[in-house]
Amino acid sequence: MRPDNALAYIVLLAIGVLTVWLGIVLARRFPLKPLRFYAIYLAASLGVGFLKIVGNYTSQELLFRQFASPTIHASVAWVFLLLAWPFYIAAVYAAIASILGWAGKRFSLGGRVAYFILQIALLAVVIGAGPALLSRETVRLAGISVSLPALSSVNVILQAAMLAALVLVWLPRSNDPLRHGLTEFAVLWGLVLVGGFVLLYALPSGRAYRVADPLVTFLSNLPPLLYLRAWLARYSSAHPLRPVAEDRMAAVFERYRISEREAEIVRRLLDGKSYREIQSELFISFKTVQSHVYNVYKKMGVKSRWQLLNLFQQAEDGPHRD
Repeated sequence: MRPDNALAYIVLLAIGVLTVWLGIVLARRFPLKPLRFYAIYLAASLGVGFLKIVGNYTSQELLFRQFASPTIHASVAWVFLLLAWPFYIAAVYAAIASILGWAGKRFSLGGRVAYFILQIALLAVVIGAGPALLSRETVRLAGISVSLPALSSVNVILQAAMLAALVLVWLPRSNDPLRHGLTEFAVLWGLVLVGGFVLLYALPSGRAYRVADPLVTFLSNLPPLLYLRAWLARYSSAHPLRPVAEDRMAAVFERYRISEREAEIVRRLLDGKSYREIQSELFISFKTVQSHVYNVYKKMGVKSRWQLLNLFQQAEDGPHRD
């Protein structure tokens, strides 16, 4: 393998892993369901990108050096597209669920059924068009010329359409800074997504496309994530994200014999505060924050902010029963 290619692959994978790690950290810090789906979307995108890199390596480093025929190259591309399809399904599903969650809506049963029917139909097209694509770059399906890249582009169009709907329909003009921030995040996500899509289709098939494809997959996720991370940190400092009524919280604190200091820390945990921010606000050491969190988790029988939030939400839904 050429050193420059090896370095490029390593850098791309590092960017992908960093992006997923940041998404998971963000979802753990701010226990919001849309963020959890967004982290799943990032992880599934990493799977797609990894397969693109492996396919790129196979095509450029192995087949090209052996002077393989275009048919073999097309076969390899088709196989890796099939392998990546489950990740496409998970990524787009999580993206739609996340977008609906930000808009205060749920992915309905009918919507989920329609989505999976569409994905199964696309997968059937990928499988059915494979043999014809082995001998030429495109194949005509229902009178339309279809190439391997075009078979996966429907998922990009799905995400872009949902983002447009989020901005234009579900997040109307409002004085709520939360909606403003989410609109900006959605616009940035959509612009990067569509920009990468346009870039790929402007490139001719061949080496340039194969290099740009995984590059766009990894880099398109990082800017929106970093923006969302910075914006949520700013927003949470002035607008608590805690979705639980104070009287319910007090009842749970009393039930589990949570001290006043521990209760202060729990409130900040559910507001998305980091341990360092809690340390600064309460004028205590970092180890003291860790110790209090450990004691709270032990008393309440939870292991994460997600479980902590779920416990309080259960208290919101109704009285706790032994």
